[in-house]
Amino acid sequence: MKKFLTYWLPVLLWAGLIFTLSSIPNLKSELPAGWDLFMRKCAHVAEYMIFAFLFVRAFSSSGRVIWIDVCFVILLVTLFALSDEIHQTVVVGRHGSLWDAGLDTLAGIFGAIISRKILLLWADRKKKI
Repeated sequence: MKKFLTYWLPVLLWAGLIFTLSSIPNLKSELPAGWDLFMRKCAHVAEYMIFAFLFVRAFSSSGRVIWIDVCFVILLVTLFALSDEIHQTVVVGRHGSLWDAGLDTLAGIFGAIISRKILLLWADRKKKI
């Protein structure tokens, strides 16, 4: 149970946060249009890089960080991104976008790869101590 709370609950909570943010109608800031768009795309990248990191971290709870896990994380992040964009098509003031799903997927790919490297470095550091 502790392993679930430590590793998998953050993944589920983050997925819930993404879903909740996607449920907010007409999510715009007071920034000029160009800056608003830029900031929203940066938010997409940050959300999905963190999501991928949490997934890779959860998969690594078994003590290994292998490429098949990273590939599976990328698949899961991609499917979640697509489902999130589909979800936005039914939210008033929002619309789904394949471009956003693609951006989310790219962020997930980078997040998963970087996470693997970070987790491997942490594991090496623990072995040396």
